[in-house]
Amino acid sequence: VICLTSSMAHERQESQLTGTNLRYITTKGADQSMPDNFVKLEPRQSLHGQQMDNGPNEIYLPGSGVALDMISAGDQAELRVVVLTRFSEEGDNTRDGVELADYSNIVLGWCTDNKYSVPHSWRLLFGAPAPSEMFW
Repeated sequence: VICLTSSMAHERQESQLTGTNLRYITTKGADQSMPDNFVKLEPRQSLHGQQMDNGPNEIYLPGSGVALDMISAGDQAELRVVVLTRFSEEGDNTRDGVELADYSNIVLGWCTDNKYSVPHSWRLLFGAPAPSEMFW
C-alpha cells in the first residue's frame, strides 16, 4: 500500500531544513524496498519545547491526514505500507504534486517517461481566469 501526502513545512525540525523536502515512513519490513537515496522521516523527540508522549520514536507529520493511521493499521495487519510525503507551504502546490509523483515513480516505476497529464480536477484549481472587464 502506498500513500502520498504532504506535511506542513513550517513544522519541520531544524535538521530537516536542508536537503530534500521529501521523506518516507514504512511499516516494519517495508524499509528494504526503499531506494538508498531516499530519506526516512526523522522521529521527533520534542514538540515546541515539550517532550513527546510516546518517547523518542514519535513520528510527527502535521497536515498529513490519515497517513499515520495507515501506518498503524498496516503494522497491526502486517501489511507493507509506505507513506511518501513532502514538506509543503501554503499556496499553489502544483509543483509539489509533480515532485511527489516523480518520487512515487522511483519506487513504483508506473511511468517510463515522467510525462504526466494534468488531472482534470486541476483545471479550475485557483478559480476561473479573471474577467477581462477588470483590465483597461
